[in-house]
Amino acid sequence: MATKLNTLGVTRHHLLALLIATVISPTAWASCAYTVTNNWGSGFTSEIKVVNDTAQTVNNWSVSWQEAGANVTNAWNATLTGSNPYTATSLSWNGTLAPNASATFGFQAMGTASAPKVTGSLCGATVSTSKSSAASSRSSTVSSVASSKAVSSSSVATSSKSSSSVASESVWVFEENDLGFCNASDIIKNSNTGYTATGYTDTPDNSSASVSWSLNTAGAKTYAAKIRFANASGNSLRAKILVNNNQVLTVDFPVTGAWSQWQTLAINLPLAAGNNQVKVVADSANGLPNIDNLAITGNGITPAACPAVSSQSSSSSSTGNTTCPSSIEGFATLNGGTTGGGNASPVTVTTLDAFKSAVSGDTPRVVVISGTIDTGTAVISIGSNKTLQGANKNATIRGGIAMQNVKNIIIRNLHIQGKGKGNAPYDTVASTNSTNIWYDHISVRDADDGLLDITKQSSFQTVSWSKFYYSDRSNDHRLASLNGSGGGTQPADWGKLRVTYHHNWWAENVDQRMPRVMYGLGHQYNNFFNSTGNSYCIGVGSYAAALIENNYFKGVKNPHQFMYDLFMHITARGNVYDNTSGSKDYGLGGTRKESGQDFNVQPFSSAPYSYKLDAAESVPSLVQRCAGPQ
Repeated sequence: MATKLNTLGVTRHHLLALLIATVISPTAWASCAYTVTNNWGSGFTSEIKVVNDTAQTVNNWSVSWQEAGANVTNAWNATLTGSNPYTATSLSWNGTLAPNASATFGFQAMGTASAPKVTGSLCGATVSTSKSSAASSRSSTVSSVASSKAVSSSSVATSSKSSSSVASESVWVFEENDLGFCNASDIIKNSNTGYTATGYTDTPDNSSASVSWSLNTAGAKTYAAKIRFANASGNSLRAKILVNNNQVLTVDFPVTGAWSQWQTLAINLPLAAGNNQVKVVADSANGLPNIDNLAITGNGITPAACPAVSSQSSSSSSTGNTTCPSSIEGFATLNGGTTGGGNASPVTVTTLDAFKSAVSGDTPRVVVISGTIDTGTAVISIGSNKTLQGANKNATIRGGIAMQNVKNIIIRNLHIQGKGKGNAPYDTVASTNSTNIWYDHISVRDADDGLLDITKQSSFQTVSWSKFYYSDRSNDHRLASLNGSGGGTQPADWGKLRVTYHHNWWAENVDQRMPRVMYGLGHQYNNFFNSTGNSYCIGVGSYAAALIENNYFKGVKNPHQFMYDLFMHITARGNVYDNTSGSKDYGLGGTRKESGQDFNVQPFSSAPYSYKLDAAESVPSLVQRCAGPQ
């Protein structure tokens, strides 16, 4: 008689129901994963990933689950029916799953996040092979076994007896770059093998080194936890464990032999009901080991947004200081950096002729605009190595400016006002084939077409702390910001268009393109969207990949969506969707490549630069206070 295989239920930053088939039949189990992607207390967003772990293609999947303390308000990438329990069924484009393929859908709910069990045609039922005579019709009882030990998702237990149902506890694993991980991304490395997820933390060797996480619990008690680490320093490394800023333990991380050899250290964490901060702090100048993840056993655990911290370069509203940040971050820091006119002596201009002369050529200049300069129906071309800045928060350029085949420009502390519907110049700010431009603390409004378009192989640009809006809703072309153009018609843009948008305010009457990203890499973080009545916010298409994190979408339609049918990818995490509707697409989108454009789209999940990430909940007040000229 064949031995039956039972599964061990595990949550890896989500609830993982991994179901393995009996060995006597050519049938197999698939898996479903429930992930809380953002949790802001009164509500949350989650995703459920359905994976075909079998050797056969399956069609028309569906899953069901029941929320313990929440009501689902809307879903995307699946059809939602029912009222707790809920059922989600596949759409026409994601219903067929080849072996090892997966489909992911998401939803928003109001209430308290939990870790419910997911059931359905691919979550605990057998999937028959194409050989119907060999298919098994026997059902299986799945046991979720509680254990104080960390259990990998591939572990199984063998028994000749039927499995029995045992009260389950979830194991939540907090990984780098996921919700609940609270360190800056610059300490995440991946050069040593054996880590899980995207990497591990490699902190500086000093007594201030630390790694921290944020989580919510359903009740106060002591939870079993494990820290996975590697230590090849040659010495045991001592550290303090803090819970909510109170030291609860002192631990020693032993030598593991090599940086690619990983061990786990078991600890007990006394956690309060609700939000908790867990922190590992070095207790000597030798620093910490490399830390791969934190795993906590217990039901009712969900990751939480990290508390806002002050910027290293400037202060923000989270500190109570009224000074607005002004340091450069993002793609504009790469490719040699962006310095504009550098230390050149400032030249103040008050007339159009003086302005045109000062911004021409490639000589480094700092050009200070005083009052209002009207460019007429023309755009003024800006030369390389220039800084344009307002003399005060009322300084204005009325008309348009353009960067063509230039580099190293800073534009800051200015109002840039278009001429309105039907009037030239049609774009207020435009960059074509230009690199290393930083737009900071500007206010752009009322173009006939685009407010800020970055196209035709432009790259290494950052747009920060700026406000975009239209005052005339009758203008039917309220299209804010292009990153590339055309639905598959600009292959020369591939490998270009690296653009960062952070702490910007997409405000009244902006209809779409906040931004629209084509071919390149787009990083949008800590932006505020409240342009009610819009068509969509962020659009991604034509081989582009976007990282959309810790933004706040309020009362808008389609926060982020796929565009066209060429392959594209969206990584979305840590965002707040407040009374939104429509698409929140993520993962791989598209169905084809354009003829002659054999580009391979890869996920963009880790920015190649350091940056300060504020909690999404703090974004509305912070951005509305600081965006635009100061």
